[in-house]
Amino acid sequence: MTTFPVHTIDSAPDDAGDVLKAIEGRVGFVPHLAGAMAGSPVLVAAFADMQPTLGRSTLTGLEREVVALALSHANTADYPLAAHGRFAVMHGGSPELVDVLCAGGTLPDARLDALATFTRVMIQTRGHVPTPALDAFLAAGYTAEQALEVVAQLGYTTMANLAANLARPAIDEAFRRTS
Repeated sequence: MTTFPVHTIDSAPDDAGDVLKAIEGRVGFVPHLAGAMAGSPVLVAAFADMQPTLGRSTLTGLEREVVALALSHANTADYPLAAHGRFAVMHGGSPELVDVLCAGGTLPDARLDALATFTRVMIQTRGHVPTPALDAFLAAGYTAEQALEVVAQLGYTTMANLAANLARPAIDEAFRRTS
């Protein structure tokens, strides 16, 4: 069986160590998923390069996490569910909101639910969003630009989901629920 080592800054292949340092600077530690991704300097660099770009989105941090959680639920990606759940709470989401997203349920906040629903439609239709679904997203106060930003978040989170499901790194203590 092939395994995927979880690299540290010191054990990472050439070019990946500096990327892990940058991730550590942003997150405060090197998450196990990033360490596993470092087995491919191309993958970990693509992943890390998207982080600051997505931070410039007009979607709030919590809204980006709603997208990430909806996709991670669809992909049954346990590591990203844990990580994005923690990030959602850090961006003002409640643990209850995270629980509902992790279960694929309906959110009590109508605007966030419209975002989660639009994200699920994007995933299910592979981007062939029916006009009524796009209209409902726009009616909730989102813009066409933000619909495209959902695409960017989906691309980023897809990398994390697929890498996590393939490499199966242990969930970091920082991402584990305490309650």
